[in-house]
Amino acid sequence: MKKTVWSILLILCMALSLLPFGAFAAGTAASGDYGGGLHWALSADGTLTITGAGAMPDYTVDSLVMDDNIGQQAPTPWLEHDTELRAIVIGEGITRVGDFTFMNDRGVTSVTLPSTLRSVGRRAFSLLPAERITLPEGLQSIGETAFAGGKMKEIVIPASVTEIGPAAFESCDRADIIKILGPVKKLESRTFYNCRPTELYLSKDVRSMAPDVFTPDVHVRHVFFDGTRARFAENTKNLDAFSYVYLHPNTELNLHPHFTDVPEGAWFSESVQWAAERAFTSGTSDTTFSPESTCTRAQIVTFLWRYCGSPEMNGAANPFNDVKESDYFYHAVLWAVEEGITNGTGGPAFSPNKTVTRAETVTFFWRLHAQEVPNELVKAFSDVPRSAYYALAVDWAVYTGLTKGISDIEFGPNQSCSRAQIVTFLNRYTPRWWG
Repeated sequence: MKKTVWSILLILCMALSLLPFGAFAAGTAASGDYGGGLHWALSADGTLTITGAGAMPDYTVDSLVMDDNIGQQAPTPWLEHDTELRAIVIGEGITRVGDFTFMNDRGVTSVTLPSTLRSVGRRAFSLLPAERITLPEGLQSIGETAFAGGKMKEIVIPASVTEIGPAAFESCDRADIIKILGPVKKLESRTFYNCRPTELYLSKDVRSMAPDVFTPDVHVRHVFFDGTRARFAENTKNLDAFSYVYLHPNTELNLHPHFTDVPEGAWFSESVQWAAERAFTSGTSDTTFSPESTCTRAQIVTFLWRYCGSPEMNGAANPFNDVKESDYFYHAVLWAVEEGITNGTGGPAFSPNKTVTRAETVTFFWRLHAQEVPNELVKAFSDVPRSAYYALAVDWAVYTGLTKGISDIEFGPNQSCSRAQIVTFLNRYTPRWWG
């Protein structure tokens, strides 16, 4: 009899050993409804599944902290199970992952997102260790610090995304490849700060980069760009985002233009190269810069506009009859007027082709710098009356080292400025603008 019982137990054990592990892990450890029409379920193997339709609610850092002393209840109903989470599955029908929803879920190694997802909130997935998160086609916006501190090995922004918030992928330092496939016009501050990709793919729709998109010492070895060489130079406003760049051989780019009329060692050569590499100017042809040519009012406001990231003007009225929408300087002029940098030359005229003077130049820079007034006495010039509109601008320019005048006693306010002089002023001004 005993032999028969043991035989039966042995057969049962063998049969159970052949069952998949999931047969034991299957089942629901916890579940519930939340957020008005959504349902969550946590399985025994640590998979959290969200089902339903619509947007998941937003949370704050404070609302995710449980305090036993005051009996505060955590708004995410699975918060007490956070240490058990191993995978997150967002079901079809969900359109948004709310702010702070899965922040700091350190045990999550797998994230599945639905095709219906349209936005990811602030810090929604920050500090997750999942190595692969596929962002779905149809996603439109990624919030500030949404994936910051994550461990993704590849970041692919789908072609549907139009907005990426500041620091969205900051400190994702394991990502070797970053691909921006969508019509994102600007990379905001610290978008990929402390990331160290070796390959960067840029959509031709990227219009500009903030100065601190990347860590200053990042080494991007290959840049793939979906556009022409000129368009890349125009879009990449701040090449300080890269310490050095090795370009993919199939991409026709030239980040270090050579001008035959800018001899090495000339007093302006460094500034010309600096401005050209950052696309503040593209020269007067592919091989010439024309450093000694006089700079026009249209050119200088365009230099300043590009220098500040080519900001778009939404609905700004054009007050000038000599500035047309088809002009290359159209947006730059409207920007300069709105920022109070210039009001034109009188009446409805901007005089775009008029040569810019030294007085006008330092005034433009001074107004760009919020009309700062030096708190110390500066050099007095015999040709700068204190009643002149540019007097304070001259004081500021000399005080900050932008220019010292044409002699010890003359500033030369009515002298014209050359293109070489303007880019030199711009280069000298840079530390004051970017800190």
